[in-house]
Amino acid sequence: MSPRTLFPKISFVVLLLFTAILAYNVNGESVHLEFDVLASGDISGYTEEAYLIARNEEELEEIWKNHSAPLLSPEQWIELWENRTGVVASTAEPPDINFSQAMVVCAFMGERRTAGYNITIEDILVEDTVIHVEIIKNRPAEGWAVAQVLTYPHVFASMERSEMDVVFEVTEEDGSEVDYILPDIPQGISMLAVFTTLSVMVIVYARKQSLRH
Repeated sequence: MSPRTLFPKISFVVLLLFTAILAYNVNGESVHLEFDVLASGDISGYTEEAYLIARNEEELEEIWKNHSAPLLSPEQWIELWENRTGVVASTAEPPDINFSQAMVVCAFMGERRTAGYNITIEDILVEDTVIHVEIIKNRPAEGWAVAQVLTYPHVFASMERSEMDVVFEVTEEDGSEVDYILPDIPQGISMLAVFTTLSVMVIVYARKQSLRH
């Protein structure tokens, strides 16, 4: 078989293979992932809403340093303790994580004016080559008596390590939903770009070889 007919056939097979792989990744079923809550509570140095992923020790240490920064004066700590508000402060040291096998999901609700708020991770799943972290924000039930203190709800969880992109699907206190994408470029688009580039390279090479003969 001559190169004039061989290389176009090879390029067609490569394109077909890439298309099949991309279709599998895009149309794959959702897979639920296991996760373990490492820490949660009402006091954090993150005074604004934030959603973060730590894939190595340095990233977790930086997040934990900001998270555990002191926010209250000694008098306020004593008041919280005496009033038994249930406000929980995380430990000063970050949890021990084997980052060769795991990573840490972090969610910070931001400042709230009273106790009774919390933020939870309801589910983590993989869909279309993207990890989806389902977050729910909860507010105090109507009519409940709550302490009039500033709180900063947060939650940390560990899960199996992955390099896939992460989307935080957040259900707000009013029931509305907002997505936060980490990083900004979805994984599926990145894969498509790689497949397209490689396909074009194969076609160009096949065309050059056919012209030589």
